[in-house]
Amino acid sequence: MLLLDLHPEDILFPDLFPLLYYTDWLALRCTCKKLNELLTRFFKVNHFLYYPIRSERLLRMLTDSNTNLRVLTLSNATWLKEELLKDILRQSRHLKRIDLTNCQHLSQGVLQVLTVKCEEIEELCLGGCGWIESAGLDYYMNHHSRLRETLSNPTGDANILAIMAQSGLRSKPHLRKKSRYTGKDAFYDLVKNETGKMRIHRKYTKNFPVRRQGTLQELDVSRSFALSDEIFSEFFKKFNKITHLCIADVAQLTDLTMKNIAENLKELRELDISENPRISDRGMYTVAKYCVLLRLVKVVNCIGITKLSTDYLMKKGIKVCIRSVKPAPPLSGPRNRLPPIIFPPGILPQEVEVGEEHQAVVLPRIDLPRIPPEVVNIAEIQQQAPALQQQQKLIRQLGEGGQLAQQRGQLIQPKTEEESNDDLLDMD
Repeated sequence: MLLLDLHPEDILFPDLFPLLYYTDWLALRCTCKKLNELLTRFFKVNHFLYYPIRSERLLRMLTDSNTNLRVLTLSNATWLKEELLKDILRQSRHLKRIDLTNCQHLSQGVLQVLTVKCEEIEELCLGGCGWIESAGLDYYMNHHSRLRETLSNPTGDANILAIMAQSGLRSKPHLRKKSRYTGKDAFYDLVKNETGKMRIHRKYTKNFPVRRQGTLQELDVSRSFALSDEIFSEFFKKFNKITHLCIADVAQLTDLTMKNIAENLKELRELDISENPRISDRGMYTVAKYCVLLRLVKVVNCIGITKLSTDYLMKKGIKVCIRSVKPAPPLSGPRNRLPPIIFPPGILPQEVEVGEEHQAVVLPRIDLPRIPPEVVNIAEIQQQAPALQQQQKLIRQLGEGGQLAQQRGQLIQPKTEEESNDDLLDMD
């Protein structure tokens, strides 16, 4: 059975194609004309963009005429333009998750469009976006509060003029014959009760798109320095179904925010308050006591959180992260030592006698003839060491799939991911 033998709408589009990476989609489009047409159809109905997109050209191709997006990931997209993102949000009414982590060049207008057009949002990741302010979250909160009231009571705020406009009642005598309500008594009898108003509302709004409100479950506003305790005191009352919360590195937050979390977020499971110096053991104890579903807490570099709180959390079965993952040490070792001696290709000695000022070299034993120490020129090797270290670093970056060619002592570097994607787009 071939790939084209599978049914697109039942197998390929919902189950197979979403598991592939963007480069795989581009490579398939360049295979044959049928797959090109098939992928073009898939881009218009695709629901998920899980992996970060690395170029504007690729984003335009994947989102052009697509009104069914549910997941959009644009983390670390320094190339992203605000107008392009707004156009995508305006046509993605059913968006459930958006990731704009470290997109610092955007503005509050993006959050305004997201609030109005994407009312079904459930996961909002805005970590590292310095443009997030209290006014933007307040607008988001007020809009969803009004939307909740409207959906629960569609005709609650409707006045007589609005009902007249929907029903088509004419006020001028020579136009009343065109209206289905011939007199003021019939119209008054219809709109004086809620049943009549609801009937008119449903009749004249049945062709409008259905509005649904999503339940915010994940929020990441880390490194948003303009936020404070005041905005979260009301925000958590409106959105009390949050299960994953990240408010790391927001310097103005205090134990008051922790108190609001404990009072409202009863379903909280993961909490990240790293790099917050004003949060103390009292706030942490309050959250741990009342948030009974809490399973993970990150308190990296929180000087107000002591061992007393961490022991209490671990006693309740809550996993505590108090240290960030450190990167691997450099190859040259500590700074107070000289870099190790790296021998050029073709010279693999078993033992080398060097001076005390050099770092000891440990090499595996190889069954080769012994090379006298005087053959090795230590000064020449030390001069070649930086170039050889850079060459080894590039070789590790290439990995198994890289193409390595060495001509005249120079290493040919591979193409980046953006250049490879552009080549595939040009081939299409």
